[in-house]
Amino acid sequence: MPDTGAVVVAVAQLALTVGEPDANRQAAGEAVARAAAAGARPAVLTAAIDLRLARDKRNSELNDLFADRRPALYARLRDAAGP
Repeated sequence: MPDTGAVVVAVAQLALTVGEPDANRQAAGEAVARAAAAGARPAVLTAAIDLRLARDKRNSELNDLFADRRPALYARLRDAAGP
């Protein structure tokens, strides 16, 4: 689409599904593609989040990103990496 100097604003409210990040990314990507095809240049994407899910760092019943941390090893990793 030729640049006419006009400002094109595209607004979309998507019905996303909690716990389905791949499907949600696909839907957002499709919305951005439709906006771009209409001449818009997306600059800002916002998202609603469920803080309860965001704070839950369990990948499975056996893996927890916070509970499984081993800070005693951090200094050794840092020192091994060098300056």
